[in-house]
Amino acid sequence: MKLYIQRVRQIFGIALLLSGHLIFKPCFTVNAQIYDDYYGNGHDQAVLISSSPVEDADEALGTLSGADLLPDLYGASRFLGQASMGADFEDIIYVSEIGIEAWLEEQFALQGTSFTSMVTDIQNTAEAEIIAVHGAGIADEINWHADICTRAFWQKVVTEEDMLRQRVALALSEILVVSQRTGTVDVPKGMASYYDILYQGAFGNFKDILTEVSLHPIMGLYLSHFSNRKADPSINRRPDENFAREIMQLFTIGLYELNIDGTEKTDQYGDPIATYDNDDIREMAKVWTGLSGSAWNLDKYPEMGGEPITFGRYHERYDKSVAMKMFEEEHESGSKYLLNGFVVPAGQSGMQDIEMALDHLFNHDNIGPFIARKLIKLLIKSNPTPAYVSRVATVFNNNGNGVRGDMRAVIRAIYTDSESRDCAWIDDPKAGRLREPLLRHSQRIRAFNLSNQSGRYWYKDDYQLGEGQKQGFLHSPTVFNFFQPDYANADLSSQNMTGPEFQILDANTAISYINRVEAGVRWEPLYATGTVDPFGFQFYDFDVGPDDECSHDFSDEIALLQTEGASALVDRLNLILAHGQLSEGTIALITNYANSLVDLGYVDDDRIVSWTVYAILISPSYVILK
Repeated sequence: MKLYIQRVRQIFGIALLLSGHLIFKPCFTVNAQIYDDYYGNGHDQAVLISSSPVEDADEALGTLSGADLLPDLYGASRFLGQASMGADFEDIIYVSEIGIEAWLEEQFALQGTSFTSMVTDIQNTAEAEIIAVHGAGIADEINWHADICTRAFWQKVVTEEDMLRQRVALALSEILVVSQRTGTVDVPKGMASYYDILYQGAFGNFKDILTEVSLHPIMGLYLSHFSNRKADPSINRRPDENFAREIMQLFTIGLYELNIDGTEKTDQYGDPIATYDNDDIREMAKVWTGLSGSAWNLDKYPEMGGEPITFGRYHERYDKSVAMKMFEEEHESGSKYLLNGFVVPAGQSGMQDIEMALDHLFNHDNIGPFIARKLIKLLIKSNPTPAYVSRVATVFNNNGNGVRGDMRAVIRAIYTDSESRDCAWIDDPKAGRLREPLLRHSQRIRAFNLSNQSGRYWYKDDYQLGEGQKQGFLHSPTVFNFFQPDYANADLSSQNMTGPEFQILDANTAISYINRVEAGVRWEPLYATGTVDPFGFQFYDFDVGPDDECSHDFSDEIALLQTEGASALVDRLNLILAHGQLSEGTIALITNYANSLVDLGYVDDDRIVSWTVYAILISPSYVILK
């Protein structure tokens, strides 16, 4: 992790200098924290204490197991940094009081608002206000774009408490990737219903998620098996192979055969063993023929009501929130020879072919370690040990009750594993991950009780996050996600480490982040608006009314500054934002900075707090989550 910090220091040091914030020009030095063996501060995994009722007795009548202990405040904060979209001081206190496993169970039980209903509400509210201003005739000219789903995402981040479900859904969206960049997803309800598969299914079964994703029109359009026709040798037409390849490479089994711990199997020459070849792709492509839309888009084409559903019309004609259906006349009906000698027989229905193919992939030996490793890297750390992957993959294969693919069991295994919870791992050179830009943004929003008068947090992040920091919600540039899971720059590669999120960290994105944080803590916490331009293809920001303007609540931090001083303020912010992991040098530097603002005498307390928050959020110590 020292190498991670060094790389962040290099980039953020350059970015700070270029952006003119010379007070932070010195690079922060980060020294590894030293932990001796002791019981507490989250360092309690695999610790067992036994006691006897009388002196010199050797029977262990009282036993205390570290697995059931409550985390301290730093342990609770660190856990919430991994398992939520952001947490405030009260959230941290709560987890420290009830414990991690109790919090997980509470989160498993929460049912948030669906994205489909949230998008519908935003769309209906905006349309009603547009009509009130421009008249009913304007409704036919409105061309809603899929980025209303982005507005729904931020509305949920700010207002709803199902933080674990939202966090896991976001991770799944970086595995089962679709993107608003394609230009083909013109109806927001279609994108919302796709994301609902991940959001509503986050605690369900991976097989169900895989099935629903495969049959969704948004995925069908993104990876081109929507209206995919069977072969016609007379015109040299063959089934499209795009989805057939990606469902294997990216969604289920990967390129090479894996051991249960995620390491690659090798042949007698020491080379990795491919899971599939071009013939396998061609055969798999036959399975995904015959699918097309199953309902007309009556919102846009009401005249099609009552018309029979047919195959292969232009995609805008179909309702993209409804799963695709099979048109047998366009399905490849012969046998399909899939991986490892598995045969999908001729003569059955197209949906039976799909079900068999999905079962075959779902029961492949690779899927457990493949999905386990990807989720760990997205949720906990970029370089998990093979043992960690093995433990989670084993749970994926069997939740203890004979169920394969139980996401709730997998999530519990990821977050309660000793490698994610034991503080001793913080000192490991391969610990942690670079925080994604989107998660840095959401953490700040939730840390200080963001609010406004309207209750609308319709943030459109395309430019500030999607372009400036290369990570807008559902705006991946390719099906390979914003960053590839095994990306490593030269420094990391030389140490046999990966750092996926470093693929989108450079001087430009670092400056963009610093500028966005400055705006976020000083005057524009969330650029949200409840009004739209009804004539554009995009869902544009048209105006921000006074009721839509957001503010952070720094009242507790201000009170602490006034009563206990800058040092206590920095300690509290270190806990909330950095989980107590700021280095001593960083703490000293920022405390001196806060004290210098106090000494000026004319800087109000709100600004002192906000500028101190800013200093922490742009520090290299903060951007690495360990």
